[in-house]
Amino acid sequence: MVRPGSFRNALLFGLAATTASRRLGSSAAAQLSTMASATAAVDGYTLYVEPTKKHTASVILIHGLGDTADGWIDVAESLAPKLPHVRFILPTASEKPVTLNGGMVMTSCR
Repeated sequence: MVRPGSFRNALLFGLAATTASRRLGSSAAAQLSTMASATAAVDGYTLYVEPTKKHTASVILIHGLGDTADGWIDVAESLAPKLPHVRFILPTASEKPVTLNGGMVMTSCR
């Protein structure tokens, strides 16, 4: 089952936005991208580095335990000029208690 606001929903909306831009034009794509950002905000947030050329590929950068997308945005931004056709997607996990770290609340996938 896919929960509202899950990363999978955000990814599906992102793919729908790409398809919409091809079929319906950029305004439909912008509307779907906004929905993806709003949906992802329920559990965390997602940062994007958009391609400067025709979008032909996507890279998803996943952070580690306790980190956020903000820790990896510099990597995506430094790679973007070398890969102008790539859209970088950087999701942030939601915060929850982590048993391994004594129940400390931090970003974690499960």
